[in-house]
Amino acid sequence: MSKVVQRIDLDSMSPGTERFVKAHRYGKPGARPKAYLQASLHADEIPGMLAAHHLIGLLDDAAARGEIKGEIIVVPVANPVGAGQVINTTFAGRYDFRSGINFNRRWPDLSQGLAAKVKGKLGKDADANIAIVRQALGETVDQIYAIGENARLRRELMRLAHDADFVLDLHCDDIALMHIYTTNQFWPRAQDLAADVARPRCCCATIRAPPRSTRASSCPGTGCRRKSVQTIRCRRRS
Repeated sequence: MSKVVQRIDLDSMSPGTERFVKAHRYGKPGARPKAYLQASLHADEIPGMLAAHHLIGLLDDAAARGEIKGEIIVVPVANPVGAGQVINTTFAGRYDFRSGINFNRRWPDLSQGLAAKVKGKLGKDADANIAIVRQALGETVDQIYAIGENARLRRELMRLAHDADFVLDLHCDDIALMHIYTTNQFWPRAQDLAADVARPRCCCATIRAPPRSTRASSCPGTGCRRKSVQTIRCRRRS
């Protein structure tokens, strides 16, 4: 299947204006594996947009050669709401002007009620169980009552990402080491990705379990797949 650019309209909060999200879709919908990548959820973090822009060019070439396997979705500007927030020529897209909430905080917890949805449906077939859980997550996303453009934005991004095998959310800072932030549940599976990033650091967060800390894993770089890594303890960022 050739590339499709999907436009997703948001609920505008100002008369006479409109905002929308563009999703660049490659491969066959529903094919596996599925990879989802979004950039600049914190809309003042512009380098992610640039990286996604160059990635789209590479994927366009790969699609023209028929090399896309599975399904790939790229959202280069994941937060058009924050991208429109400018004060005295300075981007201020980290917090929502209307609510004051960080754009990367207080998202709906899709795990709430998930156990009840899949109760009695899971068996010994792992692939079948994954499909059942993904369907339940999709139903949960569809049931979100989104009022306003920011709530609608979150629902639509989750709708694109909830059933992906790989989800990459690109962030940046003024001064920072290249690193991958994941969870203990996804380590060491994330080690291959870390090996493909130039001299990365890997931070594995403990989710809903004491102590409130992370393990930051140093990886020597490309070619280090599945090798043991040195770990240090560090304070979890709020």
